[in-house]
Amino acid sequence: MDWFVIAIAAAAVCALVWFFGTPKGKGMLGEWRVRAVIGKTRAGERYVINDIIINVDGKTAQIDHIVINKNGVYVIETKNYSGRICGSDDRKYWTQTLAGGRVKNSFYSPVRQNLVHVAKLRELLGERVFLTPVVVFVQNNTKYIISSYVAPISALKKRLQLPQKKKPYTPDEMSEIYGLITSLKGDVSKSEHTGQIRERQRLINSNICPVCKRPLVKRSGEYGEFYGCTGFPNCTFTKK
Repeated sequence: MDWFVIAIAAAAVCALVWFFGTPKGKGMLGEWRVRAVIGKTRAGERYVINDIIINVDGKTAQIDHIVINKNGVYVIETKNYSGRICGSDDRKYWTQTLAGGRVKNSFYSPVRQNLVHVAKLRELLGERVFLTPVVVFVQNNTKYIISSYVAPISALKKRLQLPQKKKPYTPDEMSEIYGLITSLKGDVSKSEHTGQIRERQRLINSNICPVCKRPLVKRSGEYGEFYGCTGFPNCTFTKK
């Protein structure tokens, strides 16, 4: 019986090790570490919203964390990439280098991703709420990133203490903003949000514009070939 229990426990441990080695598992670990840094809601001092899905004109956006304190409203995107990360605010795609330079992966700029979230929030909240985008790299590998929006997790607490506006929010203002943002939570499940992302990727892979559903065609530009929407200039979607 003891050996059976040990075998079950060992299998469970192996399953956990495997899961937290997957992209989804690494993402969860990263978000937990960020939650530990930003803390929980303390009325009158700070308000914390984790993993909220908002709905704007039928399109959903999942925001990892929002922190509201007297200094401002911080919209936080968490990334748990390993290796050397190279990127800047003016680059649409960033690079991850692994295995001593033998493996290179390209991924969409998390800064641009987060700025879209901020734009959607601003559209719903108006300009009177001061929003500050922050992209946190959990593994502190920000040496080769040139961006004022990016912070290693080791500097996140300090970043949240920097004043982002001339006049601090009062406790009543913080509470009001918290209520406004939580009221935006869309009646959409995480699986539905994931389904929207998959459908968008399916369209892109089929060379169909996910914005206006027109065909994407190969074009040449200053930085090489790319796929652009045939609806240009009304639609400016591009695919690398």
